[in-house]
Amino acid sequence: FIEDEILPLAESQVTSDGRSVRISRDANDRAIYGASSGGIAAFTAAWFRPDLYSRVYGGVGTFIAFRGGNEYPALVRKSEPKPIRVFLQDGRYDTWNPSFGDWFEQNQLMESALDFAGYEMNYKWDRGGHSITHGTYMFPDAMRWLWRGWPNKVKCGRSLNNYVQNIIDQKEEWHEIRSGLKEGASIVALSGGRIALQDGNAAVLLDSTGIQTSLRSLKKGENI
Repeated sequence: FIEDEILPLAESQVTSDGRSVRISRDANDRAIYGASSGGIAAFTAAWFRPDLYSRVYGGVGTFIAFRGGNEYPALVRKSEPKPIRVFLQDGRYDTWNPSFGDWFEQNQLMESALDFAGYEMNYKWDRGGHSITHGTYMFPDAMRWLWRGWPNKVKCGRSLNNYVQNIIDQKEEWHEIRSGLKEGASIVALSGGRIALQDGNAAVLLDSTGIQTSLRSLKKGENI
């Protein structure tokens, strides 16, 4: 919705003095912000699309047991670090709910998980509640921290998860796989340590760096 509707609409506008609106497509030039449900939404956008957003500011984020938001700390710890820089803000008197949990506690768990996973991250805990007041007050400082060093790229950190360390080449950066497959394609482990992405009867073989090397059709149940 943001990429296909909101930003194209913004770029169709002109400024009061007639200049065109231009938005960079480089993730390193882009940040995303949200508060409350928007806070976890901002992180989610960058988490799933680090090719579009490299800097996140989340205020009073709803990382609670509501539509699976509480799963993020464990997911962050288990996953390969992504090229994202994160600033979290929350108040010690944020909301508590007997069904969903403690908002402030979950933000603390996110801070711990991001630090463990090697992310460039910062946070500000204050004495506020579930309000944008303190997050708005912190906005200038958060922006200065998120954008420090630009135009140098935000890089992936080193996770303390020894399982992740054993399989990740720290010298390599993320690569986008342009396979032409539909969303929801399955990852298939093959003989000899090879990997493929499979969508229906089509499969894309990947080399050790994740770059597409060939495309072929498969019969149902056929081995590569």
